[in-house]
Amino acid sequence: MAYIGNSIIMDRSACTADATDFVRATIITIAANAFPLSGAIITNLLASNAEDRSMEIYQGLRLTDRWYAVRLVDYTTKSIPRTGITFGMVTVGYGFEGAAVETNMPVLVGDWREQGGGDYWLQIGVTEFANYGKYTIRVSPLSSANFADRSFVVEVLNPELVLDSPLATHKTVGTLGQRLQMLRANTAQAGGLNTIQLDAGASIINDFYKGATILITAGLGVNQSRTITSYNGGTLTATVQPNWGANPNVTSEFVIIPSGESILSSLAIDNVWDELTAGHKVIDSFGQIMGNARANTAVNGNFVSVTLDIGASAVDDFYNGNFIFITGGAGAGQTRVITAYDGITQVATVQPDFEVTTGAGSEFVIIPTSSMPLAAIAAAILDADLQLHLGAGVGFRNIGNILGQLAQSEFELRTNVFATIAVPAQGITASMALKGVIQYQQVDMSYTKAWGAPDRTFYILYHYNAQQKQDIAKSSNGIVW
Repeated sequence: MAYIGNSIIMDRSACTADATDFVRATIITIAANAFPLSGAIITNLLASNAEDRSMEIYQGLRLTDRWYAVRLVDYTTKSIPRTGITFGMVTVGYGFEGAAVETNMPVLVGDWREQGGGDYWLQIGVTEFANYGKYTIRVSPLSSANFADRSFVVEVLNPELVLDSPLATHKTVGTLGQRLQMLRANTAQAGGLNTIQLDAGASIINDFYKGATILITAGLGVNQSRTITSYNGGTLTATVQPNWGANPNVTSEFVIIPSGESILSSLAIDNVWDELTAGHKVIDSFGQIMGNARANTAVNGNFVSVTLDIGASAVDDFYNGNFIFITGGAGAGQTRVITAYDGITQVATVQPDFEVTTGAGSEFVIIPTSSMPLAAIAAAILDADLQLHLGAGVGFRNIGNILGQLAQSEFELRTNVFATIAVPAQGITASMALKGVIQYQQVDMSYTKAWGAPDRTFYILYHYNAQQKQDIAKSSNGIVW
């Protein structure tokens, strides 16, 4: 007898006595011990298999069709393969363990396939295998089909038996059972806001369960899982993080799952913050974004500069515009802008001055940025063209307008008058006439140094004063009044 896959093969050729008696006795032993079958079904097994050299045992699924191999041989010789057997030439009977009679299964065209050389496939199960347990399957000939009956056994396993099997008995190296082993499983004695007292048989070693995950599987607090941050072997009490949502008690059943040190631990957090950024420069990654231009320990320093390490860039102004942050040593906690850098001396000049001087041993990091030195910003403001900051397009009380008004007298001294041609009575409206306007002049002037084109247009309006009997000229900046 040998095992092949999920099948048990019993070969009578190995027997030196009467082969039929050997197979018959073997089948009776299996039927009586492994498969509690009725006498009627055992008789069928004996009749169909005593001369067929083998009986297969397969695994099946409840209420699920599966294909099972069937080999058909000639009834007379019991050795010549029978080919050409169609679904209409066979009848299939099946019986559940303990049944007195078989149940007939209608064989449809889709349930039977010939593979060749006497080998066939039978599909069965979706309606036949309604229970968990063992079924006998017998394939018999119809009409003139000349082949010997073929029988096999299908065992429909209950998955709950697998799930309910004690893990303690499944510890073979490299198996799933070994992988799923737990540290402890029992019922708690008590619990608190962030604690749980394990059963009396738990370990007495301090921190034995530290870093593992504890899951409440039943009772108060069910379905909560926490990380064990410490364990007192004297009191059998595990401290967890974060706090329980519902505190466990004597009804709480738990399981402790090995998981090693939690990601929430200070060790894991420290490892992240202490990781060198040099090894994390993948494009568009957080590591690339957090990269720095330079980080090391200063050779020297003072209130206005820092002498970087000997490995710093030899290119002048290489770090200009970047921030230098003193992270440790003298001057720690200060950040300044690098305004100049000497690649030969590796001295970075900063602005504004340090409040606390730096020196040898000061740890620094240079953070990439596009800042502009204060002197350059001031120069840009002072050199700005005020003409760009005058008029209705900007705030009336902004600094540009105020400075422009203060400087206007200087501009007027250099006013270039392009045209002062009087246009008598032209464009005078009725409103203007009521106000005494008798004529106006258009005056184009420039406030620019180039004198290339007029910047402003003024109107000189002539009014007739009846009392003084003379014309009075008044100016208007772009407004006729």
